[in-house]
Amino acid sequence: MNEVMSRGLSWLSYLREHPLIAAGVAVALVGFYSLSNWKPKHTRDAENRLREIREETHDFYRHMRPPGR
Repeated sequence: MNEVMSRGLSWLSYLREHPLIAAGVAVALVGFYSLSNWKPKHTRDAENRLREIREETHDFYRHMRPPGR
């Protein structure tokens, strides 16, 4: 555990000494996260249409009469 802490502290000291590299790493991580979670337009459109269909038929089956009456 002590080795892991010392290695982490050495990385932190390196990033403190080189703030532009730290900013670049932060921008790269945010960019990678946003690109990995980005959905194509047709997927977003399909999810929106599915949400609309669910809202339209929200109570349709709840208020049906039971069969045989």
